[in-house]
Amino acid sequence: MSDFSVVRSSSCQEDFDRLSAAHGGVFFNKDVLRCSGERVEQFVICDAQGKCIGGFNLQVIKLKGIPAVTAPKFHPHCGLFVLPFEGTLSTVQGKMKKVLSVVADCLDARPEKIVSVPFPPEIEDMQPFIWSGFKTNVKYTYQLKIDEQASPMEMFSSKTRNSISKGLKSGLTFQLNPKDVTEVVDLLNANAKEQGFSYEQEVMSKLVDQAMTSNGGVGVAMHENRMVACAVTLADAKQAYYFFGGVDRNSSVQGALGVALNELMNLYRKKGLAVFDFEGSMIPSVENFFRGFGGKQVPYFMVTKAPFVLSTLLRMKGKSEF
Repeated sequence: MSDFSVVRSSSCQEDFDRLSAAHGGVFFNKDVLRCSGERVEQFVICDAQGKCIGGFNLQVIKLKGIPAVTAPKFHPHCGLFVLPFEGTLSTVQGKMKKVLSVVADCLDARPEKIVSVPFPPEIEDMQPFIWSGFKTNVKYTYQLKIDEQASPMEMFSSKTRNSISKGLKSGLTFQLNPKDVTEVVDLLNANAKEQGFSYEQEVMSKLVDQAMTSNGGVGVAMHENRMVACAVTLADAKQAYYFFGGVDRNSSVQGALGVALNELMNLYRKKGLAVFDFEGSMIPSVENFFRGFGGKQVPYFMVTKAPFVLSTLLRMKGKSEF
C-alpha cells in the first residue's frame, strides 16, 4: 500500500477547502476557479492516515476536437501544492517522489485520450512521470521579487525604464480597475486578433471581472482620456500573476503597458506581496518584453501523453509538446 493517495475533493471537501485556502493560493479560490467554466475537477493528496496534505486542479477540454485533461482554462499550471515534509533531504525527496508517483498514476488512469498538464515551478522532479510513460516538456516564466526593492523599476532594463519614462513624459496616466470593463475586453480581443488567435470570451470576461475584485487588479494606461494599454492580474497573499495584456496599436505613445505593469507591481509591493509572475511565454517577442522587467527566468514543466497515432497528428497540427 502506498504512503500516499489521490482522491477527489468531494470525499473530504471541508478539510480540503481549509487546506487549499491556507496553502493553495489564488488558483484554489472558488470564485477564480468558477471562471474556468464546467468540468473543473479538484483532487486531494492524502497521507497514509487519510489526512489532506495537498492538492491540484484539472479540467477536461477539447484539444483539436478531442477530449483532453489539462489545467483549468487560462491558468498557468495545475496548482499542485504539498505541505512541507520534515526530515533529511533524502527523506523529503523520497516522500515527494512517492507523492508525484500517485499523481502520475492518477493522470495515467484518466479516461481522456490526451493528457497535457503543466505544473508549478516548485515541482521539479519529473522522474515519476517519465517512468509512467509521459513526455516532459520544459517551459519558462519570469518572476520578479518585488519585496526586495524600494521600487521594482530598479530592476528593469534601461530600455524598459526609458520606454516607461518617455510614456509618462508624453502624458500617460494610470488607473486601477476602470469602471468600464468593456474597454478592457475590447482591447484584449483586438490584440488577440492581430496575433492570430481569439480568447474564449466567457472565461476571459469572468477572469477580468475577478481581477477587478480583491482577488487581483486591472491596471490601465490612459492618454488623452483614451485607454492605450491594460494589464489584468490575479493575486493571493504572496504572489501576483499577469494573466492578460493589451496595447492599442493605433497609439504612438511608448511604454503604455510598461506603465500599467510598473504601477501594479508597486501596488502589490505595498500590500506585502513578494513576487510578480509574468506567467511566461515561449513566443520570442513576448519573452523579450517580459525579460526587460528584470525578473529571474524560472523553468516549469508540462507532462503530456497521447496514443502514438494521436501524438503524431497533434504534432502535425503544431502541438510540438507531444
